[in-house]
Formats: sequence, structure tokens, C-alpha cells
Amino acid sequence: MTAPASTQSLNAAGEFVRGQSSFRSVLNEDPDFPAEPGRYHLLVALNCPWCHRVTLARSLLGLTETLSLDVAFPNRTGDDDPAGEGLWEFNPSRIATLTGAPLPECTEETATGRHLRIAKDLYEAEGSPEKSLPVLFDKKTQRIVSNESAEIVRMLNACAGALGSSLEGDARPDFYPGGAGDGALREEIDGLNQAIYVNINNGAYKAGFSSDQAIYAAAFEAYFAALARL
Repeated sequence: MTAPASTQSLNAAGEFVRGQSSFRSVLNEDPDFPAEPGRYHLLVALNCPWCHRVTLARSLLGLTETLSLDVAFPNRTGDDDPAGEGLWEFNPSRIATLTGAPLPECTEETATGRHLRIAKDLYEAEGSPEKSLPVLFDKKTQRIVSNESAEIVRMLNACAGALGSSLEGDARPDFYPGGAGDGALREEIDGLNQAIYVNINNGAYKAGFSSDQAIYAAAFEAYFAALARL
């Protein structure tokens, strides 16, 4: 199930506006996407903060052996790339400017079997103009499940056992406890997530991409106030 494609832009006041991710299916809730070991795949860029929390969850939940992973090059394509500028690229042979050598963590795209170089091609196969990472991909149906990082983390947490986690019992953390007495804890988690998302995660973009000094100053102040509170 998809919604209208997301966009990112500046509004009339010069403020960065993040679009809504359009792939929002949920493992085990959507009948097309049952949680199964070895079926799903993550496509990430390790320098992307949205991807970073997804890769952390994959590791902490014991899913590194049953949830496969591709890693894009940390710099996006330049204006001389035939596919276009500013795109995530799966190119393990690309040379890093700081080291003069390829980066060992970068991989080819292996989820589709077509060795796609550009992440945007995943979206184009589904008629979407999006181009963001992370992507949770279903290798069986060759479809994108989700590209909303917070929701991917929640899915991995809820479905870790069914996805084949190597951790059992108390050895596996629960990032969002759902017991009868956990309501207050969930409220605290939700409140922190909202504050961190608005003021820190997205706040960095609001400051960095702003074209108005007053908007930049407000985002800057909110960013460091949130860090101080934490």
C-alpha cells in the first residue's frame, strides 16, 4: 500500500519542509508482507542518520544473519553522472576522495538480483519518484515494504523473533514494550521520539537548508536546547 510520493523542498518563507514517506506497509499487518527469516532486505547508507538507527536496530535485535543488507556509497552522485545528481549509489568500486581507495563497507545492490546502481531505480520500478534510503525490501515479491525509518525500527522490534533473531529471551532488547504496565513507558518513548525528530533529526536539516536567517536561528536554538534537555 502506498500514498502520494514524498518531496523535500523550501516553503515560501525559506524553511526546509520534509515530505512524507510514501511506502508505509507493516510486516505481519499487511497480508502481503508476513514476517519470515531471510525474506527481507535493507538498503542503507551508513552516513545517513535515518539509516543509522535502522542498522543499529538490526544489529541489536540479532538480525544480522537473517535480514540481508546493502550499503550505498556515502557520497551521492555528482552533476556529471548520467543518472542525475544527488542520488544514492551502490558502487563498491567507487573511489573515496579522502583515502584514494574504495570503501570496504560499500556493496552492490543484491536485493533485486539486477545489481541496480542507483537506489532511485527501486522506486521507479513501483512508479514512484522517490529516491531516499533506508528501504526495507521484500525479496520474494520484489516490492518496497517501507521507507520510513522509525516505522522500520518498530517493525524489526515487533517481529524480531519471526524474522529469525539469533537472540532469545532477555538477551534480545525490546525497544517498545507492550505489556499491561508499559503504557507510561510508551508515552515517554513517543514523547522523546517526537521531540528528537522535530528539534534534532529534522532540526539539523531545517538549519542546514534554510534560506532565511531568522528560520536558521530558530532551528539552531531549538536544536541545542533539545540537546541540553537530553
